[in-house]
Amino acid sequence: MEKTTNKIKSLLVKKINAEEIEFDEKDIKVLEKNEVVIKVKYVPLIHYDLMKMSGVTGAQFPYTPCVECSGIIEDANNKSLVGKKVSFLSLKFGCLSNRIIASEDEILILNDDADLLSGSQMSCNPFTASGIVDMAISLNAKAFAITAGNSHVGKIISNIAKDKGLACISIVRSDEKLKEMESEGFKFVINSSKETFVEDLNKLMIEVEANILFDTLAGSIVG
Repeated sequence: MEKTTNKIKSLLVKKINAEEIEFDEKDIKVLEKNEVVIKVKYVPLIHYDLMKMSGVTGAQFPYTPCVECSGIIEDANNKSLVGKKVSFLSLKFGCLSNRIIASEDEILILNDDADLLSGSQMSCNPFTASGIVDMAISLNAKAFAITAGNSHVGKIISNIAKDKGLACISIVRSDEKLKEMESEGFKFVINSSKETFVEDLNKLMIEVEANILFDTLAGSIVG
């Protein structure tokens, strides 16, 4: 297969906390049989990326940040894939680029009418959510509670739990978030800022027979 004439242009972080950056540009190599070229549209910046950039995970510089993206297949040996919308995850980082070369088994092909902005986070949050629900199931739980219930991943957890026949209690921090969750159809929502929070949570957990609580840790606690 002939090379395309387009270039791959990537951001390189050269020092901790991105104190020094530059752009790297190179030709697209000849594609292997199962490889595709993705024209990148959206790249989310998640906590894992920030930990890498700040040196928490022992980053070796220089490197190209970000592990997720969405885009459109621009070239491939399998011509039926060209033009397809895709989501891509690489734990080797490198998604902050205008184009990415990936193998077919590394991409998630989206529907033609899919929103690529939403599709840019089709891996980390959904897989995390699915893993949490599966863990609850492995512990023989009929129901469970989660903190940060109104977060993107929290809502996915609740929906997956419902699909699998489990009740999920979503813990939020304000009445505003509680009303927002209820308006979106979430049934079991508790406000942790209320004085009666512990009593209310205990009562609801007994009611739905919940014996597990997943607590979200972030920031300096995890670091």
